[in-house]
Amino acid sequence: MLVGGSVFVGNTSQGGTAPGPSGPESFHALTTLYEAHLQFTHRGLRIRGLFAGGDIDDTEKINAANGFTGDESVGSRLLGWYVDLGYDVLVLAAPGSGMRLVPYVRYEELDTQQKVPAGFERNLANDQQILTAGISFYPHSQVVLKTDYEVNRNAANSGVNQWNLGLGYNF
Repeated sequence: MLVGGSVFVGNTSQGGTAPGPSGPESFHALTTLYEAHLQFTHRGLRIRGLFAGGDIDDTEKINAANGFTGDESVGSRLLGWYVDLGYDVLVLAAPGSGMRLVPYVRYEELDTQQKVPAGFERNLANDQQILTAGISFYPHSQVVLKTDYEVNRNAANSGVNQWNLGLGYNF
């Protein structure tokens, strides 16, 4: 079992300025990011989960500095999470082979505009729910070939489902 988490807090404006009533005004954009994760593996079973979020101050000034209007706002709060379940079928079919074949399913929800500053609207397309089913083949412990199908839904009813193919190498 692996359990972990992290937090970041800092001013992220990099000396940015935004239009103000008497000329450019500087801002700090204090940003707090946080996450917690869990991974459990046992005899071919793999369960993973993650929760992540963030809060950003001065988003109205960030929006002004970038000319954002309407639903283009930087989110002052963002949240997301997922749960992933997989099972290595080669543990049963070819024990000791060193290869793995892992069918999996993952459910995730995320919203990069869970909260926006006054005067802006949330873009409902950013409030997403994604269900993914796929299979990963590991011919070597550091190489993965994978394919999956995603069912994408969002609060704006504009999600697009998709097939994905991937190749990964860990070095």
